[in-house]
Amino acid sequence: GGVAIAAHLGGFVSGILLVPLLKRKEVRFFQKGHSRAFARNTRRIR
Repeated sequence: GGVAIAAHLGGFVSGILLVPLLKRKEVRFFQKGHSRAFARNTRRIR
């Protein structure tokens, strides 16, 4: 039981530490989405 929890926590922490090293330089950490998939649509489909 404890090994699985430690493995998941270790993967989570290593992912957080690797993101700054592996991301592209032109991509900022906190920016708004630019694609229509994440745009808020005010029309409702019935």
